[in-house]
Amino acid sequence: IAEAIRLELNAGEKLGIDEEEVGLEVSNGTWLRKIKEKLINPEIIKKSKTVKSFKAVLRAYQKTGFSWLSYMQKLGFGACLADDMGLGKTVQVIAFLENVRVQNGGKALLVIPASLIGNWQKEIEKFAPQMSVTVLHGKEAVENLEGENTFLYITTYGMVSRMEELRNIFWDILILDEAQAIKNPGTKQTKTVKAIKAKTKLAMTGTPIENKLSDLWSLFDFLDPGLLGNVKEFTKFTKKIGDNSSDYAKLRNCL
Repeated sequence: IAEAIRLELNAGEKLGIDEEEVGLEVSNGTWLRKIKEKLINPEIIKKSKTVKSFKAVLRAYQKTGFSWLSYMQKLGFGACLADDMGLGKTVQVIAFLENVRVQNGGKALLVIPASLIGNWQKEIEKFAPQMSVTVLHGKEAVENLEGENTFLYITTYGMVSRMEELRNIFWDILILDEAQAIKNPGTKQTKTVKAIKAKTKLAMTGTPIENKLSDLWSLFDFLDPGLLGNVKEFTKFTKKIGDNSSDYAKLRNCL
């Protein structure tokens, strides 16, 4: 699926065809077209049900977001939840995590700014009181990582750079809150976060693009490596957008 979407985004580049000289159009078969329709219009995805241990009533758009997260996990895609601040990204992700905990188990890692530790603890205690949580912060972080019965581990961007042990575990789920923290691909913080291995990756941010389109590349290099090509290919693509506005639509549909 990712290869098909990438081809649709920049077919000329991938096929070595000059689109100024040769007309080029990529079409999808029925199966892929239906999947893309759901990705672009998440409200048509079959609604997932929250488990009984989740203690909140989601609003309609939050139900859509929760179902979309579950669908993206099923497809094997990383997902960026980019609702504006105050619309309940946290409760949607807690609903998703609680479903995974009850139905599949495993280990999840949540990386957040240190200032949000207390808020996440309160929200989880309120909405998913049965979820076992361990905070990895401070001098006892490595020792606390050894707990066998913990489902969700919470740590900070600063601790990720200091805890090599996090990169020795293959996590079932890896979540970044305030994910714009990895917008610069060359920083040590971004590189250490991307070195963490996980089956499913989620990003939460109200500002997926803070300054320029290249912010998107680093975010999706974490979520779905290769989807937007390498940094050189994406930079070349974004430079063309000013000359061909239809490329905006290609990028929007891709994401």
